[in-house]
Amino acid sequence: MTRSEAIQCYCQQVEHWIDLPKKRRRELLDGLRRELEALGAEYLAISNVDEARELRLAGVGLPILQLGMTPADQTAALLENRVTQAVWSEAAGEAFSREAERAGGRLRVHLKLDTGMSRLGVQCDGGGSKSG
Repeated sequence: MTRSEAIQCYCQQVEHWIDLPKKRRRELLDGLRRELEALGAEYLAISNVDEARELRLAGVGLPILQLGMTPADQTAALLENRVTQAVWSEAAGEAFSREAERAGGRLRVHLKLDTGMSRLGVQCDGGGSKSG
C-alpha cells in the first residue's frame, strides 16, 4: 500500500469518528500522524481545541495550528495542548494575551491577514482590522 493509499484509508475511517471508541480513534490518529510525518508534514491544522486534545492524547507531538475562531476563554486549553492560535484582529490578540497571562503562560499565535477577501484578518494595507 502506498503512503497516499494509507492516508486515504485513515481518512475514510475518520469519517465515522463519532462511532469509534476512543482507543481506536487514538490508534487512527497515531497511524495518520506517522504517515504524514513520513511525507514531511511539519504542522497539523485543526478547527477546534477538542481536536488538539485528541491529537495530544494520541501522542502526536507535531506542532498544531488552530485556524478557526477560538474564544479567548479557551486559552488555557490552547496552552495545555501546545496549540498555535490564529489571531484575526488586534482585539482578539489582546484578549488572548490577557488570558495567557492569567493562565501563567505565553500563547504562540499566527497572524491571520486579510489579503483581499474582506472576511477575516488584519488588513495588509495598514488600515487595521475589519473584524473585532
